[in-house]
Amino acid sequence: MKVKKHDGRIEEYDSRKIIKAVESASKATGHEGNGLAVEVSLDVKRMVEMARAGLVAVDFIHNTVEKVLMHKAPDIAKAYILYRQKRTEERERNSSLNKEIAKYYTTINKDNANAANGSAASKMYSVAEAATKRYNLANMTPKYADNHKKGRIYIHDLGYYGVTFNCFFNPLGKMLEHGFNNGVGMVRPPKRIGTAVALACIILQSSQNSMFGGQGFLNFDTDLAPYVTKEYEYWLGVGYNAPRSGTVAHIDVKSFAMEMTDRAVYKAMEQFVYNCNMMRSRSGAQVTFSSVNFGTDTSWQARMISKNLFKAYIAGLGHGENPIFPNLCYRVKKGINLAIGEPNYDLTLLALDCVGKRIQPRFVFCDSPAYDGLPLEQIGTMGCRTAVRSNVNGDNNPDARGNLAFTTINLPYLALEAIQKNSDNPVEEFFKIFDEAIKDGIGELRERYDVLCGLKVRDIPFVADWYQGHEGLSENDSIEPMIRNGSLSVGFCGLAECLTALTGKHHGESEEAQKLGLEIVSAIRKATNEATKKYCLNFSCFATPAESACYTLLKACRRDFGVIKGVTDKDYITNSFHIPVSYECDAKHKIDTEAPYHLICNAGAIFYVEVGSQPKWNPEGMLDLVRYMNDSGIVYGGINWEHDFCVDCGYQGTFDGACPKCGGKNIKVTKIITGYLSETFRFNPGKEAEAADRVSHTGGALD
Repeated sequence: MKVKKHDGRIEEYDSRKIIKAVESASKATGHEGNGLAVEVSLDVKRMVEMARAGLVAVDFIHNTVEKVLMHKAPDIAKAYILYRQKRTEERERNSSLNKEIAKYYTTINKDNANAANGSAASKMYSVAEAATKRYNLANMTPKYADNHKKGRIYIHDLGYYGVTFNCFFNPLGKMLEHGFNNGVGMVRPPKRIGTAVALACIILQSSQNSMFGGQGFLNFDTDLAPYVTKEYEYWLGVGYNAPRSGTVAHIDVKSFAMEMTDRAVYKAMEQFVYNCNMMRSRSGAQVTFSSVNFGTDTSWQARMISKNLFKAYIAGLGHGENPIFPNLCYRVKKGINLAIGEPNYDLTLLALDCVGKRIQPRFVFCDSPAYDGLPLEQIGTMGCRTAVRSNVNGDNNPDARGNLAFTTINLPYLALEAIQKNSDNPVEEFFKIFDEAIKDGIGELRERYDVLCGLKVRDIPFVADWYQGHEGLSENDSIEPMIRNGSLSVGFCGLAECLTALTGKHHGESEEAQKLGLEIVSAIRKATNEATKKYCLNFSCFATPAESACYTLLKACRRDFGVIKGVTDKDYITNSFHIPVSYECDAKHKIDTEAPYHLICNAGAIFYVEVGSQPKWNPEGMLDLVRYMNDSGIVYGGINWEHDFCVDCGYQGTFDGACPKCGGKNIKVTKIITGYLSETFRFNPGKEAEAADRVSHTGGALD
């Protein structure tokens, strides 16, 4: 017979273990050496053989021992039960889960750079997630769980597997117009811009508490524009009703109202930036993942929102510190804001000024063929890169929709598997393994979707009042009519290392590798398109933002295949389809190489150029770069540099170890690595290594 242990190991049946345990119990009751142990072991073996053939669980054996002892020697049976209980307690103390929990009590979890690392809420969050991850792995299809454990396919946000879903574009305009219920009672529609923006913050925080991913506004400027009008009308009334004496008699009421409105809007945007960096969600564990899309509305009200949002962001926090949130997703579009004479060109210049001082915004390139003629108000992204576009079950508009979940294929792992199996033709072998992995990724997402459909409307408070498809549902109904409008994304990580393993070069240094890379990513897009038709669900291809995954998946490759030059010799795997961060090339080459992948990844992609030091002195070069990105087909991208802030004197820029103004070394360093800003001390080891390896992409489009 075989015995299955508590940790899943399979061992041979061994009667000597029963004899030893019964002898220990006998000794504890003063009956040592009475021969009972052998007699019990024989009875137990006979009973187990009669009841079970082949494989037997260890607990079944223990329970049988207890039954035999209760019949033959009840006092020894009690001692055996106590012995077994102590062994169980010892096993639990030494379990990997207990050790992981103990680690979170004494160390900081850096899997999420946005968390309040070290706080009680963050530690409790980490402990709960450690337990729920194990629970969810134990209750899914074993093949999918094994893929995750091996590191072949990474299931993101596994702790939330059956609890909630990922991200959401909150329909701000409708929520403010109609009011919303925050759980206690209704919030009335606002009458002034300050109140409207305060409610926008509450919306983001409330939504985040129901979900695990990003919270965004698709049309921040347009949705707030009516409240700029209300603000203006308020100040018109103040001006017209003011006493007409002295200097007040000479007041230009419309100019006065416009000036006061502008002041109120700036104050509201300042409040918004502060709140986005201060208000915490998930019981205080982290700041809300907030993103706002704006920039192409040419009305004076929307322009005032955009202008003052940039001004507030540039001003920074209380001592001038760099804001982390919201992610500013600034839309650019030919004919609107990319050339002199266009109505919002001045906003683009302000955006470049903001980039030069604060790294943000990222740019949403509305002219990209990937958007396929979508109306401007339907073009946008979450700051991390996630996009939601077509919808086979309803309205294509991303507003009031979002991504449900995504999973990531570890491309380098599959490539090394292929080489191990067929070194003579690894590429052919890779596609066999890869095709199966894509099917597994789609299958796991379908299974996760079915689990989520078991949730009721009451299980997703706040969000369920607004998600597309919620109309007519009661609190006890399934959320399925809503979430069928969301997306399920198959992502990928480490294309560069995969190509290096298979061809000896990555796509930045070889046209042959680039051709193979496009073929690999296109296979995911083709399979997700087919799955969308087959299952009538919105499957899509995703350029994964891998924060903790970049390190976790690297360790899986190194564990099973060792250290391989160009593949596993770093402490991270390169994000999605990016050229390796240490590869020296100019901006133009990087754009030309990576842009084609943006047209394939319909679940979202991001592009960046590293410029090394603060670029505020070169707005013309930045504008040339933005225009070149726009013309290349890239959907979303930005300009990266290291923002250093001297805590002692407030000076900021890019330093070389010490503040150039006061010489102080108390420096806060902010970088953008995974699609959102973070202070570098929050990075996990993988992201620390990646940040250190990054080189500038000088020349090319910047010249």
